[in-house]
Formats: sequence, structure tokens, C-alpha cells
Amino acid sequence: MSGFRRIHTAAWIEHFTRRGYSDVRPLGSGAEGAIYRLGNGTVAKVWGGRREAELVRMQGFYADVARAGLPFATPVILGVEEVDGVAVTFEQELHGEPLQKRLAFEDAQLDPATVNCVVEVLRALATVPGTDTMREMPVLDEERPFWAGTHDFRTALVALLERRVARFGGVLRSHMPDFDRRYMGILEKLTDSITCRLRSSMETSSARTSWWTRNSGQCRYSTSDSCPRQAIPGWTRASPL
Repeated sequence: MSGFRRIHTAAWIEHFTRRGYSDVRPLGSGAEGAIYRLGNGTVAKVWGGRREAELVRMQGFYADVARAGLPFATPVILGVEEVDGVAVTFEQELHGEPLQKRLAFEDAQLDPATVNCVVEVLRALATVPGTDTMREMPVLDEERPFWAGTHDFRTALVALLERRVARFGGVLRSHMPDFDRRYMGILEKLTDSITCRLRSSMETSSARTSWWTRNSGQCRYSTSDSCPRQAIPGWTRASPL
């Protein structure tokens, strides 16, 4: 995996030194970029593949998270610039120990303190209010926003899964013969949880539960008070439920 890491270079140390930072030191590196400690609580990250516009959007996302007043520090991007076609961010330095130091691939059991740490962080992040900036964020290597064309998380997640399977399904099937069964099982679990909407009918005094098949845009009705288990995106049912 070392070939995917962006390594530190003397050229970048010289660049930041010319910018007025007198004690530039390599701090860490990974698949996304290399980080340099600049001093005075500031670091610079030289990104490998992300573009300036994308990082400006990320800056807004981090700012919204920071405003939530969480009990731990989160990334704050102070500035974004492009140097010879390479995106660079200046950020507040985060202090602490990487969680990876407490975990190993060969571990048969997880350290309880590590598990508690992850759970507490996730619980705290779950309290952060959603914002318009957050809804504009893409995930993985995509350029389109994760929420594009959707109004709830599960629908957005199903749409993401469909895009990833359309792109990588062939490779996955070659290594996992029962991939389609597993994939449809995941879709069933996700769509089984999508909230049904009650619509008043002008023709009758009773309410009907409606659900939409995402690909066809057609509305199917059920006299049941719960969503049909078969309501999987991409499927349509011509027969009454």
C-alpha cells in the first residue's frame, strides 16, 4: 500500500518555510495526503487527489460540525489554496493518539475502552444538526452530493449502493458467488425501514399507505398500515398489494 501514500518532500518543507513558518516538520502521511506541522497550533495538508473547490465545501462542513459544541475537537480548515495544481489546506492541529494504535488486524477481541471511545464519539456526532452544507457533501470518490435527488438518509444510501454496484458489481461477483443474494438482502433491510406516508383520499374516507418505487416514479397503494417488505428500489409491482 505504500505506493498509494503521498510522501513528505523537502520541496514542500521549503515552500512552507518561505511562507514564514520557521519550524516546519513532517507529521503524518496517508492515501489522501501528507501533513506538515507548521507551529503555533497549525498544520498544512498537501492533498493527493482532491480539488480546491471540493475542499472549500469540506471547510464549510467542518465549520458546521465545530459549531455544534461537541465534547472533543474536530477538524477546522483555516484556509484552502492551490499550489502548482496541488490543493493545500491549512488547519488547526488536533492533538491526541490515533485509534489505530489500539487496534490490530490480528486482534481476536476489541479493547473495551476502544469500543467505548468509538461509541461515545458516534453518539456525540449524532447530535449534530444537519445543515444545507452537509447535504452538498459527496461520499467516497463521487462528485455528486450524497443527498442529491433524495429527502431521507435511507433512500440516499440505497441510491449510493446502486451506483457502486453498477460500477463494481462485476468485480464483486467474481469474488463472491452469492453477491446478488447478499445485496438484495441489504436492500430489503434498508427499504423495509423507509417510513410510509399516509395520503388522504378524496374519493374515500379511508387513508391509504403509499410508497414509491424510485426508478419508475409510480405510486403503489396498500391498505396495510405498514410498508410492504417487497418495496425494493428498482422493483415495480403491477398486481395489487
